[in-house]
Amino acid sequence: MKGQPIMKHLTVLGAAMVLSTALAAPASAAVTVLTFDTGCEQNDPCVSGDFFAQSYGDSAEIGLSHRALDGAGAGSVVETGLRNYDLGYGDLVGVAWSNAFSSVGEITFDVLQPDISLSLLSLDTAGWFGDYETAFRIYDLSYNLLYDSGVLTTPYGADHLWVDLQGVTSTSGLRLQWDDAYLVAIDNLAFSVGSTMTPAVPEPATWLMMIAGFGAIGGAIRRKRGDAGRALVASRSPI
Repeated sequence: MKGQPIMKHLTVLGAAMVLSTALAAPASAAVTVLTFDTGCEQNDPCVSGDFFAQSYGDSAEIGLSHRALDGAGAGSVVETGLRNYDLGYGDLVGVAWSNAFSSVGEITFDVLQPDISLSLLSLDTAGWFGDYETAFRIYDLSYNLLYDSGVLTTPYGADHLWVDLQGVTSTSGLRLQWDDAYLVAIDNLAFSVGSTMTPAVPEPATWLMMIAGFGAIGGAIRRKRGDAGRALVASRSPI
């Protein structure tokens, strides 16, 4: 039928368009959640008061480090690392905090490879047997402010607060800080790592050549079937 070749060409074109869309789609990002239950220097699983190893959370793409400062931004170091604590911060189990009173907690994410994108997603926070004010900030590696949560109050009792970090993204690195890291701890810090590279999509002329090639293959198959049919008819003809 005359409509069949047209439908076959449309089918080939549709397949080419689907393939083009798939090639153009960026690679999905992998999400990591730091639970702060393991990765301590002294014990693993952690024991309350242990320092987290500076390698905790590291990967081939991202290097993490942490400390406590005496103020927001590029403050002075008052404790060289963050610590684990088990219970007492709301309903959270296994948190990151600082043993320096009124300190600012800081976690730095360094992007270690080219063409990698880092995004900070969310975290949980709670206070030490009480409700306390805090604020979360995200800076680039030069301490330029990218995000500020404003003042937040941790819930009183066996509860916690979920904080949306707005997916702040960088291809070089980010610093996360929060106030009053002695009385306010964090848990379940989620971030994603993905590729910034988009697979190359063939040019329109290349697609036309591919479609023409598919058409030629289809034509060859039809001719082969026609030749086979005629040979079968000839073999059955009377002598």
